[in-house]
Amino acid sequence: MKKTLCFLFGCVLAGWCHAGWLQTGGGSGITIQNFGDSPGVTSRLAAVEGQVADLAAQQLNASGRGLTWTTSDADRNWTGAALSADGRYQTAVVQNGLIYVSSDYGNAWTAKGAPAAWQAVAMSADGARQTACVCDGALYCSTNFGSTWAIAAASRSWVAVAMNANGAWETALDDQGSVYMSSDFGNTWVAKLTDEPRDWRGVGISTNGQYQTAVCERRENGDTGAKYGGGIYVSNDYGSTWALKQEGRDWEGVAVSGSGGRQVACAAGGRIYVSADCGNTWTPTGEDRDWRGVAASADGKLIFGIVADEGIHVSSDYGATWAEAGPARWWGQVATSGDGSYQIATIQGGPLWVARADSHVHGNLTADCALGIGNVGQFMIRGGTQLVFVAGGVVNVLDADILHP
Repeated sequence: MKKTLCFLFGCVLAGWCHAGWLQTGGGSGITIQNFGDSPGVTSRLAAVEGQVADLAAQQLNASGRGLTWTTSDADRNWTGAALSADGRYQTAVVQNGLIYVSSDYGNAWTAKGAPAAWQAVAMSADGARQTACVCDGALYCSTNFGSTWAIAAASRSWVAVAMNANGAWETALDDQGSVYMSSDFGNTWVAKLTDEPRDWRGVGISTNGQYQTAVCERRENGDTGAKYGGGIYVSNDYGSTWALKQEGRDWEGVAVSGSGGRQVACAAGGRIYVSADCGNTWTPTGEDRDWRGVAASADGKLIFGIVADEGIHVSSDYGATWAEAGPARWWGQVATSGDGSYQIATIQGGPLWVARADSHVHGNLTADCALGIGNVGQFMIRGGTQLVFVAGGVVNVLDADILHP
């Protein structure tokens, strides 16, 4: 079975010979559902799932991720953006403007909400739950993919927000204030690190909410002009307690992988720092630049860093090496889908800048909703028994009877 799949992948990709169909539904993972027509289908499908997933990862690893950037939507004062795990749902916010949402991988955008000084936005893995923050305003939440918004927390100088995969755990930062966390989908909020005000800038959270990291800039002594404070604060207990791991520097952004094990942070006038042990220790990488923000894929392998008046810096090896892509702009924030197939970078007074991988894996392997492979074709189950690959109207039978290997 696996050799058959390998041969098929090689033939289809080498010639890129079929127009095929781009799957636009489903989640970011590859899951097999029980079709219910035989007790033997589930175990057989589980084996097929593993084979397809391995091949997709090996041969369709979303090539060209984050290297080619184009514009999207109109010139606005874009400040923040967020994407669902598979990139289908995307939301971007505008300072003194509206919230813009997309449900088709960023191709079309629709205005939502009311005018406000929108600062940042976060969303759950499926895109259904979203939270957006207003500078000197309230936190707003949506439970219907950004269609409607309601106040979730009182007015503060909100500067950043993050949420875990299902949206139950959320953390928001009050600039020159405290860290606020919620464990009930944003219904109630509790202040943390209240010992002194800090100039918070960015926050990240793991898939299950256990690992959270927030960063802040240094403050300036009004009498002497000397700078003090600044640091990376890490929590490994769902935001209950926080520990300072890196002191000093003007930290601007942070991103946390799905497991929480890998993390990345950046400092203005400094370097990018990476951690492979849940934020306990940090190692510098890249060069000294005026870093403004970072984003990372769920596995932590793909990292994006933005620099004031430079291109977008991309690493596909956990931060070991870097390449520059995109034009030089005064970037605001950068965001990526969990699978690393889609990215958004914001600027003020211009369009959104977006990047898309050359090939992606989308959707669930089901009877009517296939595993789409870029614009090549799709895996699907036909008749509840056959595993087939459809490309350009041609049906390739990979397993004539999945019930009887």
